[in-house]
Amino acid sequence: MIKRGELGKRERWLCIFGYALVPVFFVILYFLMTETYEDIMQGNSEALLSVGGIMNKIYHYIPRLGEFYQHIAVHSMTPQLSFGWDMVFRLITAAIASGVVYLSAVFVLGRRLRLQYKDVIVYLGVMLLIMVSIFSEAFTYRFSYANNYVLGLLVAVGFLALFRLGAAGDRWWKLLGVIVLGFAFGISTELAPVAFLILIGLWTLIKMIKKEVAWKDLWGKYKLQSFAVIGLVAGLAFFYLGGGMGARTGGGYAEVYEYVSLKGLLRAPVETLYTLAHHLWYNIRYIFFAIPLMLMYIFVEVALFKKEKVKYLRWQVLLFGFCVLFVGATSLIAVHDDLYPRFMVPMFIAILLATLLFVEHVIERAKLSEKVLKRSAVIMIILSGVLVVDMTFAFGLYHCQMASKLNAIEFNPGGDLVIAPVDGGYTMMPSPVFNLKQLPPFDWGPSAEYTKFGL
Repeated sequence: MIKRGELGKRERWLCIFGYALVPVFFVILYFLMTETYEDIMQGNSEALLSVGGIMNKIYHYIPRLGEFYQHIAVHSMTPQLSFGWDMVFRLITAAIASGVVYLSAVFVLGRRLRLQYKDVIVYLGVMLLIMVSIFSEAFTYRFSYANNYVLGLLVAVGFLALFRLGAAGDRWWKLLGVIVLGFAFGISTELAPVAFLILIGLWTLIKMIKKEVAWKDLWGKYKLQSFAVIGLVAGLAFFYLGGGMGARTGGGYAEVYEYVSLKGLLRAPVETLYTLAHHLWYNIRYIFFAIPLMLMYIFVEVALFKKEKVKYLRWQVLLFGFCVLFVGATSLIAVHDDLYPRFMVPMFIAILLATLLFVEHVIERAKLSEKVLKRSAVIMIILSGVLVVDMTFAFGLYHCQMASKLNAIEFNPGGDLVIAPVDGGYTMMPSPVFNLKQLPPFDWGPSAEYTKFGL
């Protein structure tokens, strides 16, 4: 007969193993990943610039948090893993990606993770849902995606978790920390911070109208959150007063993605509205299921759970509102090619959080037995182990394949790369199970394979 204490020890060790799979996955991934053409080109063209010079250049281009990190990182990285700063930045990127998974699970559970089966199920559920979707490409396609957009996700989910956990305190270092977090979120992506700011404003207004929140509460009960919003507003000002707006609404970017100015509503309202509606339908082609799915979560919360757990319903409504605002704003452009998985990933993460929040509530309400939870956790661990092996096989094979071909690249610091003809194919074969892949180091990659499921 197995003693109760032994069962507890088994649960702890199984949970530790499950938690370790995510950082192991990302460390192996970024150690094996070969820099792509964009990464190498950026590092080569800015090789003669100082870090300050790089930051000044990015501020006048797109002053986004991830852009700063990406350009500083590739300034010191090498095409394949090497000891020194290259390894340091690869480890930092692995920590950033692992942090997204961890903080997403913290948001869903509304607390820090524990050595419990349910926590491991949610934690690995985040990882598996990301990697089975087209949005895995934000993590695997290029370092310029992982360093840029995944870092943006990290601060976005961290900002959300601050509100979800109801963090409190008034020590100076906490206040400074949340201001920095808010500022980082404000410069993380073009649309997500604006959408969250609108939702926070609406929530505050409704609470004040219902007399559930007074002005003094914002500086008392919600002091940390208030300072975080101040940082967010400062970040948005920094972003849009820099090169953020001009880089997206003018030049080649606007032409390729069919940017529509809202000024067109005054000059040609019918044509502008038609184009916006066409863009909206086009942009949700991979996530069209989100609206009915999230409405179903809200309906079930209202019809079945009622006011038993108001906190779940509140966050389901807020996440749904974020998706509506986000996809509505994307209608200004037609999101296609490899822009799709990285530009739309904040909306996907919101859908993922809503889904796992619903699952977590169902698990809590159903009061599943320890045996069922254990079996579910074991299944998630096995699937995550398959994910690690699947990725290691594919990226390890491609790493070896590219190692003998990288001498075709002739570096020209401060200028253009010179790439000699490469013998044999250099397009990566996707991993056999999860279809994970990266783009090549010699050109921008095959246009017909931008996403897992086509253009």
